[in-house]
Amino acid sequence: MAGKVLLFRFVHLTGPMAGREYWATPGGALEEGETFEQAAMRELQEETGIRTTDVGRQIARKQFELQLPDGERVRADERYFAVRTPETAISSEGWTDLEKQLMTWNAPLE
Repeated sequence: MAGKVLLFRFVHLTGPMAGREYWATPGGALEEGETFEQAAMRELQEETGIRTTDVGRQIARKQFELQLPDGERVRADERYFAVRTPETAISSEGWTDLEKQLMTWNAPLE
């Protein structure tokens, strides 16, 4: 699986962001008391079903203004990690109802 990047396609059909679509890595907000590394491991499991105990070092950071699906604008501080895993099967079992409405992926990572 060397050199592959997992991206989810987000498509907004309703609400303030209707008609917009974009691609993004697995991820999400920090929970109370959580480090970025801990959040990366939790979000990876929730959004892909892949479990890991180490995300390695941070490889990138991006700060920008982001509009949420409900129209609220927030300041995002994203941290990126290169996770290496032998697992290639993706599961949507941990997705929230909103993620199920918005997120897709095209093919298995194999």
